[in-house]
Amino acid sequence: MEILLGARYNRTDIFHALGGDRGELQMKEIRFGIIGMGVQGSYYADILTGRRPAIEQPEGCILAAICSRSDKSREAAQLGVPWFRDWRELLASGSCDAVILTVPHFQHHESAIAALERGIHVLCEKPAGVRASDVRRMLDAQAKSTAKLGMFLQQRTIPLFTRIREIVVSGELGQLRRSNWIINTYWRPDSYYASGAWRGTWKGEGGGILVNQLPHYLDLWLYLCGMPQRVFARNRHGAHRK
Repeated sequence: MEILLGARYNRTDIFHALGGDRGELQMKEIRFGIIGMGVQGSYYADILTGRRPAIEQPEGCILAAICSRSDKSREAAQLGVPWFRDWRELLASGSCDAVILTVPHFQHHESAIAALERGIHVLCEKPAGVRASDVRRMLDAQAKSTAKLGMFLQQRTIPLFTRIREIVVSGELGQLRRSNWIINTYWRPDSYYASGAWRGTWKGEGGGILVNQLPHYLDLWLYLCGMPQRVFARNRHGAHRK
């Protein structure tokens, strides 16, 4: 699985990560479809159409279609792209070279596998999935496909972490023996969870902060320290949530 670093990537980086040939790069635009037009999907649509002045619009990457179960016909008209209510119809339309998935966590694997089977590249929001078995199916589909499967894990581009990575890899301070990371920057108030009935629930997102915000820091931990041989976890709070 490729790891894509979000909006800081330029055209060359995105196309290369998605498996494009650099000679072909000069001639081809990447047509993106967005499946799921909630807060995050709309954010990516703004980036692809240059409506986020603070973020550079990726060169050679265009928005070609959007998909949402709710009526987004007006928004689609403003964006100048077709709107699909069913993601299967978007994939079958032939309008996209790649899709960005911002659907509920439990649906990541189904739409990702269907896209890969059609040779359509996939950029998936974190987490890759809720169940390990679903993610394995996604990886198996990617292995059989000509398309690439990628994740948005843009925290790796933060200069602080790239410098730490350089120090660890170079051995500048010696061999890494132990790491201990206390994270308190992803605390969310009650108003955050009240903004969506799915937030912080087993039924809605497959868990809470560990499956929603913490994938970024879990990825950084692996990025800096490598894959663990064993994992132990203990949960004392939150098991009562629906």
